[in-house]
Amino acid sequence: MDRRRGVVSQSRSHLRWQRRSHLSRIVPHYGQPCSPQGYGPPHPPNPNSARGMDCVPLHSVGRSAAWNVGAYRPEQRGNRDSGRQHGFSCRSDGARWSAVSGNRRSRCGRSNLMRILHVATLVTPDGAYGGPIRVAFNQADGLSMRGHTVTIAAGTRGFEPQRRPQSEQYDIRLFPAVSVPGTGFASTTAPRMIPWLRKTISNYDVVHVHLARDLVTLPAALLALRSNVPLVVQTHGMIDVSDRMLAKPVDYYVRRVLRASSRVLCLTPAEISALEQIAGSAENMQLITNGVPPADFAPVPERQEVLFLARLHKRKRPVEFVAMAARLLDRGADARFALVGPDEGEGQAVREAIAASGHPESIVWEGPLAFGQTLERMAKCSVYVLPSVGEIIPMSVLEAMSIGRPVVITESNGLADMIRSTGSGIVVQTTLDSLAAGVETLLRSPGEAHRMATNGFSTVDQNFSIAAVASVLDEAYVHSFGASADEFAR
Repeated sequence: MDRRRGVVSQSRSHLRWQRRSHLSRIVPHYGQPCSPQGYGPPHPPNPNSARGMDCVPLHSVGRSAAWNVGAYRPEQRGNRDSGRQHGFSCRSDGARWSAVSGNRRSRCGRSNLMRILHVATLVTPDGAYGGPIRVAFNQADGLSMRGHTVTIAAGTRGFEPQRRPQSEQYDIRLFPAVSVPGTGFASTTAPRMIPWLRKTISNYDVVHVHLARDLVTLPAALLALRSNVPLVVQTHGMIDVSDRMLAKPVDYYVRRVLRASSRVLCLTPAEISALEQIAGSAENMQLITNGVPPADFAPVPERQEVLFLARLHKRKRPVEFVAMAARLLDRGADARFALVGPDEGEGQAVREAIAASGHPESIVWEGPLAFGQTLERMAKCSVYVLPSVGEIIPMSVLEAMSIGRPVVITESNGLADMIRSTGSGIVVQTTLDSLAAGVETLLRSPGEAHRMATNGFSTVDQNFSIAAVASVLDEAYVHSFGASADEFAR
């Protein structure tokens, strides 16, 4: 009520509606989504958009994600008036648009396009953090191919500013990371990431956190919950039941994140059981596998080489690899044995084992590998060996298979049953004799090695493609809005 005039004053929202209605009468197609396919000329950019993301995130909408606002074209399941009444926020270049209360569509009219934020712990030049980082980047590739707008945020150290990883398909935001020496990755934190997340996290439709017991991913997950942004977490087997004193206060927050997340993505039923013991429930947990981008079958090098490509950590058993190599060389094997990876505690033991083997010219530790060079290095080997124990779905094994390399793994590896049933490699016991026998079989039988390589290449293409994983992620994100995939696509 305006007491001076004695009339009822109009609200700001009503004034905005009047302005849009007026512009819709004098500007052709105003308020309707522009389309490069010819569904109407592009209209001026929205002058009221100050969020920097061009559109309102779906999680901030009061209505269901399945509510049809849509374009007014009949084939896009919309009507002419709904978009005008409820308003659109549209990019000036017409690349993609979003209804404030409805679906997102790409250039081809495909629905449920989202703005997705992935948060991971640490990106380094030597890939010290291992598989979870490669998983995050592979998932970003797959989701980008489906038309989503993806951003990866992570801590980093060791990169020169001009050599940081970049991508044309998605955005990469890296923040300086610090940690307490001698505590591994548990104390890793990226202080500058938190202010950035507070400022931008509400601009995303869903946040996917590659969760671990650290001070990068855990605060990001808690902040997403506090901001009421749909949260999907993936633990990569890094969170299990622990009796350590330091784990108990951290698990108080881990338990909160696991319970409140829209989806918890796990690699195996055993991981679901472990997380259920921590969270107390498994209702929001879902199985997913790792995926690798499509690759070509790499030609086999002339000289045989057996490759160990992993962190030099005790669980990976690099010293056992050196002992196996020394035994085969003593038997007359004509091959080169290479270890590639950063030192995670076993570097000195590996150097001493190589020096004592009597074959320092044939057993070589090449040190860490540059970021993004995994497949290129694997293509130079004949056989890939991962003698580690307790692995779930190691990325390095899938990557070796994706370029046509036979693999040798132990029975405790989560891929053992698949490798055995598809004939993609050799599964051995954890003993040195069994490991040496498995590698020797492939070195002495090139035909058998080629057959296994071909089987592995086909298996990865059919069952572990990043496109299939991105499809599963797409559905998980959609369900995080409380609507089924079919409802969201309508």
